[in-house]
Amino acid sequence: MMVTLKNQLETYIVNVCDVDEMLFNLKGLDDLSEKLVKAKKHLNYSLVFRLVKFAFLLEWPLLQLKELLRQ
Repeated sequence: MMVTLKNQLETYIVNVCDVDEMLFNLKGLDDLSEKLVKAKKHLNYSLVFRLVKFAFLLEWPLLQLKELLRQ
């Protein structure tokens, strides 16, 4: 599975980030996941999309923890 994820990430970087203008100027993980779904690229890069979703899910609790520690 890790090899498949590595291959998908490499292919994603080459084929999507370098040539797809709709992915420029993203403001966060939520923008990325929304645009991947709109372009149906989440179907081709399912493991990359899952990784983005996982990172997005972790972002909110980490921000809350950071705010708690700041108080």
